[in-house]
Amino acid sequence: MPSDVLFPANRPLNVAYLGPKGTFSYFTAKAALPGLRLLPAGDIPGLFAALKEEGPNHADLALVPLENSLRGTVGQSFDLLLEHDARILAELYSHITNCLMSREPDLASIKAVYSHPQPLAQCSRWLRDHLPGAALIAMESTAAAGRRAAGEPGTAALGHPLAASMLGLGLLARSIEDDPDNWTRFVIIAAGETSGQSPAILPPIRPGSRETTGMKSSLLFTVEDRPGSLAAVLACLERGGLNMRKLESRPLRRDHPGHGAWKYAFFVDVECDLTDAAHAAALHALRSATTSLRFLGGYPMGPQLDTATEKDEPCSL
Repeated sequence: MPSDVLFPANRPLNVAYLGPKGTFSYFTAKAALPGLRLLPAGDIPGLFAALKEEGPNHADLALVPLENSLRGTVGQSFDLLLEHDARILAELYSHITNCLMSREPDLASIKAVYSHPQPLAQCSRWLRDHLPGAALIAMESTAAAGRRAAGEPGTAALGHPLAASMLGLGLLARSIEDDPDNWTRFVIIAAGETSGQSPAILPPIRPGSRETTGMKSSLLFTVEDRPGSLAAVLACLERGGLNMRKLESRPLRRDHPGHGAWKYAFFVDVECDLTDAAHAAALHALRSATTSLRFLGGYPMGPQLDTATEKDEPCSL
């Protein structure tokens, strides 16, 4: 963890996650950061807003979904990283496996299936083959879908396997995603100007089923609107011997210098810690090749977690 990021030492850290309780984000936060106080946010902007809250709803950290191995980038998360003064402290990868949960005893009784749009898309082939006549209805979260199915006869929900036991539902089918190699990358962020009376150590992320080694850095930058400007940035990475893991462009918003139609900022991950003195020359070259450059954080490459084997307590509807 960066040494200049301080947290209050007199209480457990608060972590905002994409709620409500029972979502994939909830189980990921619970497994990765055990013992921390979890605060549900209604949407991704709410995760960033919680870092600025005061009082009991203030979050020291937020667990933000950044991209999915099958569905791609969560564009809103990148836009909010561009908009807010936030820093990435860590990353992790959570394995996504979907189950069909219901109060009904069998598939023949299911007339409608509720879920977030992503699980509905991820399980589309299975749903088409096994429930061709069922209505597929999008909800704001998998947890909300499970609660809807728990109170409505003839329906089912797609979601995390542990959500079924939380809601008192039975599992009609497990691991029904069309592609089992389904992972979501999360980043743990803090406000850019965190403070406290004395430093507290951020608990380490729980080791995953598959560990990775090495460091990663994330940057946001803009370049001049002329031929070769992006190529010059890539050349800086090549000369510095830095392996690029991701490059993403996002439209510039109104409150950003140089905004306008078809103007972009770029998000890049590189396979190193750019704060290391060994990369000082590469970082200087990147600053010279860009019109703006923001260092979002250097952090260890994240573990890969399988939260489907966790245990959780029942909850009331």
